[in-house]
Amino acid sequence: MSAESIIDALVAADDERPRTKAGFGVSGLGGCARKAYHQMRHDDPANPSVKRLPAILGTAIHAALEKAADRLPNALAEVALFVEEVELAGTADLIRGGVLDDYKTTTLKNLRWIKSHGPSRNHRWQVMTYAYAWNAEQPGPRGQEKPLIHMVRLIYIPRDGDESDVLVWEEDYDEAVALEAIEWAASARRAVADEAPPAPEKHFSYCANWCQFYGLCPGLDTSDALEEVDDPWLADAAEGLLVAQEDIREAEGRKEGAKDALDGFTGIVGDFRVTWQRHRYGYYPKVTRIRGGGDER
Repeated sequence: MSAESIIDALVAADDERPRTKAGFGVSGLGGCARKAYHQMRHDDPANPSVKRLPAILGTAIHAALEKAADRLPNALAEVALFVEEVELAGTADLIRGGVLDDYKTTTLKNLRWIKSHGPSRNHRWQVMTYAYAWNAEQPGPRGQEKPLIHMVRLIYIPRDGDESDVLVWEEDYDEAVALEAIEWAASARRAVADEAPPAPEKHFSYCANWCQFYGLCPGLDTSDALEEVDDPWLADAAEGLLVAQEDIREAEGRKEGAKDALDGFTGIVGDFRVTWQRHRYGYYPKVTRIRGGGDER
């Protein structure tokens, strides 16, 4: 069986899952406002080439976690919630006592960033808004008394990792964060009422792969006028990439300088063995640390 036929089978099975027509929900808070506009209008998807596998894997992991929740005492899984002010629906993954959990599938690469910088605005807004909706709902499920949510947690599960890589980020519930998210959704609904689509926010190369509304929206081009965005998390990412690029350029300069200094040398010097290996464009020095520990370079 070819890889293509396996993917086709996964996509076909996913298409058969019962679902409502794509609309805007809590999970979209803080994402692309233009995408939210099309979802709120219930526009038909326009991009048949959108990539599906990460979402399919995420759905499978969520199904396993929902089944596992049956083993947790006093836990509610897949809790449907609704924010009245903006007619916004969503489903919280798990509520147990005063703690609300939401699962996210990701990659080890992304996990390293989240460990040091915390979750994105989209993820924080989502889990805080779930808690807001739960706390506002009276009475509780099936008329029961319910504890108010006092803590939210995002549980990141890397698709390419193992048990030791799972990251749990937790924060006290903050209603102000939820209200900020709700106002964002209200602004998007006003755009729909005014028939004023927001400007594209993502580069078209991203939209072509990941947004079902690419085609209705052209995405951004580098030559387009760019808007200023207030998002400290993204600002940190931009700075982090720039610093990393500068570090790479500096390291490349040091590497080439050291290579020139070793020009032709073959032997043992200090704690290192220097030999030469053939590369695509000629020979290149291979340095091995023979004393003091460390890896080959």
